[in-house]
This record gives sequence, C-alpha cells and structure tokens, in this order.
Amino acid sequence: MRDFIVECLSKNKDSTLFDVESRITYAELWRKTEQSGEMLKNILPPKAKCAVLCDRGLNAAMGILACWHAGLVAIPMSKNYGEKHCENIIALAAPDLIICDRDVNMPFAGMRLNIATGETANEKTVSRAEEILCDVAAIMCTSGTTGRPKGAMITEHGLAKNVENIAAYFGIEKSDKMMISRPLYHCAVLTGEFLVSLRKGLDIGFFDGAYDPISAAKFIDENKMTVFCGTPALLNHMAICMKRASRNNAIKTIAASGECMTKKAAANIRSAFADASIYNVYGLTEAGPRVSYLPPERFDEYPESVGVPLNETFAKISEADKIIDHVCDENNRIPVIKHLANTDCYKTWKDIVDIIKEKLDWQPPIGQDSWLHTSCKIEKLKNYCQYQLYKNKRTPNIPESMKEISAAVYLGYITREEGMKEIENTGYFAEPECLEYVLEFLDAGRGGMGGIGGEFDFVVKGAKDGGNKSN
Repeated sequence: MRDFIVECLSKNKDSTLFDVESRITYAELWRKTEQSGEMLKNILPPKAKCAVLCDRGLNAAMGILACWHAGLVAIPMSKNYGEKHCENIIALAAPDLIICDRDVNMPFAGMRLNIATGETANEKTVSRAEEILCDVAAIMCTSGTTGRPKGAMITEHGLAKNVENIAAYFGIEKSDKMMISRPLYHCAVLTGEFLVSLRKGLDIGFFDGAYDPISAAKFIDENKMTVFCGTPALLNHMAICMKRASRNNAIKTIAASGECMTKKAAANIRSAFADASIYNVYGLTEAGPRVSYLPPERFDEYPESVGVPLNETFAKISEADKIIDHVCDENNRIPVIKHLANTDCYKTWKDIVDIIKEKLDWQPPIGQDSWLHTSCKIEKLKNYCQYQLYKNKRTPNIPESMKEISAAVYLGYITREEGMKEIENTGYFAEPECLEYVLEFLDAGRGGMGGIGGEFDFVVKGAKDGGNKSN
C-alpha cells in the first residue's frame, strides 16, 4: 500500500485535504505521513496491528496512511458506535498500538501515539507479526448488529484492486471536491470515497459534525463540494432540508451506500439533486469491499437495485433453498444469530428458518434478472433480528437508519409521522413502536448536541409530537 500512496500523492501534490480546523496539500500530507510512519517503524515490526481511533477524519486518514507507510496492518475504528463497541474491537483484534488525536479513555495496555502531536504514551510492548497477516493491509470490523463485531482481513492487492475498479466506473475527476461525512471505519468510505479520491487527485473535505443534515448542507455550500456520499437515510433527510430551505448546491455526483434504497427516498433525493449523477452502490457489509454499483443513468428507473458487479468481481444469484442450506447447519440452526435463542424472540429455531425462507421467497423485478438486489435478503433479516434483540433486551444496538430517522424527528427536521413512514419504507421490519422506543433513549445528557450521531445516549421527553427542535 505504500507504493499506492506514494503514486497517488506524488501525482497531485497541490490537491488539498481539509476540515473546519485546517487545510493541507497532498505534498504536506505525505511529509506528515512519512514522519509518523518512520516513528511507527521504530516502534513496531512489519505487519504489527495498529488501531486508528481519531475524532477528526483528517487525522484518521493520516493515521491509516502512516500505518501503511510503516508496513503495518491498520484497524480503523470509530466512536460513533460507542465506547463499548471500540472495546469489543480491541478485544477482538488485539492491536499492538493505538493511533489517536486525543486521550483514549478505555482499557488498553499497549502503546498510544497521538498523530496530532507526535507524543507517545505507555511502554513499548513486544509484538510478533502473525503469519496470516503477511499480505493484509487492514482489518475492517463490522458494527456487530448480530452480536460482537467481526473482523474482515483486506489484503493489500485486494484493496488496491477494489479502489482501481471503483475509479473505473465512478465519474469523478480532479476538478471535483469530495465531501466525506462518515468515518473511515466504513470500508465504503475508506475505498469508495477517500482512497478513490486520492487516486484521482480530488480535494477532500472532512465533515466531522454530528448527524445534522442542515450543517452538512451548509458545509457543502461554503466549500463548494461537488461529490457527496452517504446512506439513503442521510441523503433523504438532506434532500428534505434543502427543499424546505429552497437551497441550491453544487453537488454533481452522489453515491448512496450502507442501507437499502427505497423508491420514496430515491424520489426525494432526485428532486433535491435534480442534475446530479446518482449511484447506488453495495458492499457485503460495512467491513467489506465494494462489489456492485447501479449506473446513474438507471437510478431513476431502478433505484432499489444495486446494479452490476464491479470489474473483476463475480456474483452469483442463488436460489432461496440453497442460501438456507448455506446458513443453517445440520440441526437447522443458524450460527451467526444463535445468541438470539435466549431472548424469547422465537419459540424454536424453525421460526427463524421460516422467516428466512419467507423473506428470501422473492423474485427480481421484470427485466432485472441479472441485477443484484438487497431487498428481502439476509441483510434485512439481520436487522430484523437486531431489532428483536433490542426490543427484548433493551440494548442500544439499533440499525443505523433508525438512529438517523429518530435524530431527524428529534431535531425537528421531519415530523414523527414522516419518520414513521420512512421507517416502514426502509425494509428493516421495524414495527411502528420502534421509533418510540428509540426516542425514549434520546435525552440522558443533552449536555450538547454534539452527541447526536453516536450511540444516542440521550433521553427525549415530550418529543412525541415530532415538533421539538434543539438550538
């Protein structure tokens, strides 16, 4: 990956990366990356594991690139899923060092490097490279919607190839400006936004604000951003805000990922970004490389499809029964969601299998037999199981789209009724009371609205009318 970085940054030395605090050129980024990378080389052996947990996206980007300069395995993390989720990733991946940009308050005995100041903390530990990581660039971790997070090892060759194949179809160029509003912890953001922008030499703006469509729209206007990527829920809420404010924007290209796109959301997004080229893209999980994309010329006609596989990517559409055979063992059990057996969500394992069979009993729309779809597939069942787990155990593990919709209701961007309809249209099997359950979590410390977008440890009282706004 070091060769990939050098090639990208040396070609476009004057292109810039920025956030609300600072702006640096690609040339300056390389100098900072090289400086931090050399420091890491003196601390850790090649292919040691290095977690990256920074508040600022620009610092996270620098930390990941420094890992690759030093020949290390980067483990991007995000505080958006809460401190416990970060602790679970540390327990899973056992990193040798954590790169941060401020104090990290969690149990970790290893060394810490502040990428912003160059300061280190804790004693150097003895690290041994694992043979299985010999060609691995990053360990990307899932959000843990069916339990604890799981790690996906992304090879250097596979990562570089994925970026190359995204660049081949993604209609962006050096004169564009990419806005990144989600953590690099998500593989879609790391590959399809950050690395592909480096490869094409775009200016990159990091919006590190909380979930706030109005502030995001303002960032776009003030910095004349032309490319924006996000979840369908975020794009939909931004579209609603922009239409209400009659706000114009310079966005030319959009890529939606992370959730199922609905016809209603697609129509709203199109109405607000009338002239934009809109891609609907898909990766197997937030930790997996991109596998398919819907070309923008087909978006208005087939918005629920995720289109065709990337170059050098092969996909097979299986029969429902074959998928059932794959996810169930000989005892008709499903290993990935076995822990749900203790939640009283289901009487027997057969109930779960019946749900899978029912939801997989689905035919693609006419004329789209060879296209890929996420509708009525395992992804929706996974979120259904997560919702049932939340409903029974009252855990904060809630699908991200429900968090975003709840935040929009809470902040007054959409009414409660609009939020209810939007949840029903997301395909996440959310019963109507789900929104009320989520809103109950929303106010415990309203200390500042900066917490919105994270684990939602708020508690709302009196927000059921959907008209409450926070200033």
